[in-house]
Amino acid sequence: MKSNIAEWIALHKAGYFANHPRYQNRDKKVSYDLEYLGQFKFELRSWMNIVVIGAGYGRETAILAPLVKWVYAIDVSPSLGTGMKEFLWARKIENFDFVWAQSWHERIPSGIDLFYSIATFQHITKDLARDYLDGIADKLTEGTGRAVIQFAENETGTDDADLRIYEPNVKWSAPEIKEAVENAGLKLLNINTLRGRNKAGKEWTWHWVLIGDANGTE
Repeated sequence: MKSNIAEWIALHKAGYFANHPRYQNRDKKVSYDLEYLGQFKFELRSWMNIVVIGAGYGRETAILAPLVKWVYAIDVSPSLGTGMKEFLWARKIENFDFVWAQSWHERIPSGIDLFYSIATFQHITKDLARDYLDGIADKLTEGTGRAVIQFAENETGTDDADLRIYEPNVKWSAPEIKEAVENAGLKLLNINTLRGRNKAGKEWTWHWVLIGDANGTE
């Protein structure tokens, strides 16, 4: 499997979050995650166990954890785990586990009610993305479990991520997403495509995808 986990570990060691302009204001309250879930009419419940893929220092977990039973927060670097704990504990949030991406298949139990990921699948190799989908199929609560994942199809994107230390921008078309989801033994329930322009005038496209258990109902 072609994986760029090692390259992302190197990026984080070099201070990815500390230097990235998008993550400078850690204390800014971000609630877009609930809007992204709401577009599919998915409601978090207090009894749910959920997974955040690409959890970073815990910004999404800080929004989602107070609404559920437990969050498994996946990322690649031990230093991220330390930073995440400090960030979340300072906010009195304790119902979470940091899980290394290298061992998430073993660490996360079955019976997961939601897998959630924003701004991660465009930064990893397609092999690694497909490996996540395979794992989701194994862990998702049968029938009712869901995954809400954001893919990108930006004009500046590449067909896959190179194995070098940089921030990739991998593009996924809607048909390609559907094929990957179905090959993992999952069901593609909905794709919501959002388009716009950034400050530099370049077009961006996000595919927000609702995925369910292959035997579940819509």
